[in-house]
Amino acid sequence: MATLTGKKPSESYKDLLQISNANSGIDTIERVVEDGEGTSSLLKLSTTSLDINNSGSNTFKIAGVILTASATELNYMDGVTSNVQTQLNAKGNVFSTTNNSFLVGGSVTNSIVSKTATEVRTLLGMGTGYQLDTGTSLNNIVQHGASSSADGFAHISSGKMISKTSSASKTVLGLGTSSKVTFGALEVNSGVLLSELQLRLNSAPLTANATNDGKLFYYSELVGSTIKRHLAIIMKTSLNSYALTKIHTNSWAGLSGETP
Repeated sequence: MATLTGKKPSESYKDLLQISNANSGIDTIERVVEDGEGTSSLLKLSTTSLDINNSGSNTFKIAGVILTASATELNYMDGVTSNVQTQLNAKGNVFSTTNNSFLVGGSVTNSIVSKTATEVRTLLGMGTGYQLDTGTSLNNIVQHGASSSADGFAHISSGKMISKTSSASKTVLGLGTSSKVTFGALEVNSGVLLSELQLRLNSAPLTANATNDGKLFYYSELVGSTIKRHLAIIMKTSLNSYALTKIHTNSWAGLSGETP
């Protein structure tokens, strides 16, 4: 860089930058920075701002690298508090899934994490002592933590994702909609340990046939004015023959208006 030391004004004015403000210097109004001959630069200066004109063929460089992003694009970074790529990588990681897994709303706002079938059963209050068939991708269920429906679910249907409540999801899974899990049929392939077992009271006994073979049930009947409740089981007695066997019976004289 050439020095201006010892130079006359007539020999150096072209190399001096100025803002043409009637010798008042820089103030709050942006003015174009010019050389001594009035040739404009890409800069505008004031005491409160700096404007760089990189429109058209003009370029703005940082460490020799041309910056191609516009001011609008740069403003998209406003509010960023950490490395953007790291954040994007973290968002990608939460979608990592395994075969027959479920996507569930994560602890971080608007995030999704992978859960196993066992973990989903726990979320649904189903316990972990039995297995559900998670099936294929058709009708698989994806849980999410949508702000409009905490712990709501999204179902894949006809190529679209639709929102479902947990009750609706239980219906799809055949679990009923109450706080208690309901099955039309439950098959246990190995031993099951229960602290208690409550049977639903039926208004009539099951039919003794092959379909009901081995079924334990609880039913009531009214015999005259006597109410009877039976604990019974359907058992095979011989080839193609089945019978209802009563395990225990309680009976009492029914009061007026009392139902079995």
